Amino acid sequence: MGSPDITPGIIIGKLEAPQETIASQRPDEDQASRVNILGQLHGITPEQIRNFKEAIPLANYYNGVDPVIMLDLAAGTGFVAEQIAQHAIDTGIPVTMHTIEINHAMNAVARARIESFLGVDPSRRDLFSMLAHDGDITTQGGIERLAKLREASVDIVSIKMGLHEMPMANKRELLKDVYRVLKPGGRLVSWDVFVPERTNGTPAIEYTRFIAEKDRIAGRGSMAIRREFHTKGELKRLLTQAGFNQEMISMSQYSWVRTWDTIERWFFELGNENPSNLIRLNQAATDYIGRYDESMLGDSAFTGTLREYMDLHYTNGGFDGTGIDPILADRQYVVTGYSFEIGSGISIAIKK
Repeated sequence: MGSPDITPGIIIGKLEAPQETIASQRPDEDQASRVNILGQLHGITPEQIRNFKEAIPLANYYNGVDPVIMLDLAAGTGFVAEQIAQHAIDTGIPVTMHTIEINHAMNAVARARIESFLGVDPSRRDLFSMLAHDGDITTQGGIERLAKLREASVDIVSIKMGLHEMPMANKRELLKDVYRVLKPGGRLVSWDVFVPERTNGTPAIEYTRFIAEKDRIAGRGSMAIRREFHTKGELKRLLTQAGFNQEMISMSQYSWVRTWDTIERWFFELGNENPSNLIRLNQAATDYIGRYDESMLGDSAFTGTLREYMDLHYTNGGFDGTGIDPILADRQYVVTGYSFEIGSGISIAIKK
């Protein structure tokens, strides 16, 4: 699929690194760092990691000679790559993994992470190698173009928390791409967020809009434009439209409720401690709940003034509240304790 805009990959593992390097691009270290912090905040349990590995049965795809070929999409900072590297070492089954990630800085973090994980032990590098590519997977034919993967050349495709970061139309094209590069019997394993058809009485699309407003206020405009949450039913329809057999699609779900129970949490979601932004986000949340369902206000919710919060936390920290008064109305409250009911789960789809 020769194309002049193919970005050369960076190989880590038993393969020699090519002389070419990833095309220069201004790193976005802030976004890479934030992804790591958000991962810590939302948390991943040992049970979820175990379930994820069980969804990737390397032995089913190993012929005793050739390494299992994997493709990790929206690879981020290398969490999946590290888990699969450990999986390969534990099972003794060699894996060659291609990764594609649009953010150059995250790719750099992932490469450093895998280099550190593999160390200098040649036996570990014999069992896992990674070829990292910069690129946008949501463009039609992007997988073949970016990773130079032929049709029916990949055993397993994984994508963790990536599908909800793209619009519905892009998901549809991506899944068609995935189906094309998978071998017959190959599998897609997606670990992602599911939004109920109605979130506490609120249509899922409204949850997407509220989160988009939060991203806009926080200055993450590209996320606000591209992100679109989906329900389990929508994802299943997209998979069948891509060609996957409906009888060979399975979905599990871990239900959890996302609660913004402190003002500190609100500031973290915004990525800053700008009180003006906090007020804007609070207004968006109260409008959202007021329009649809006040039951989303959690039992632990409390109301406090931003002034009281600032006085409490910043009088001795160099910030004494100066400059807040002009942006505060007489009754400017910040309500915490919002609960948003969403779930994460693993979907498996096997190619006919």
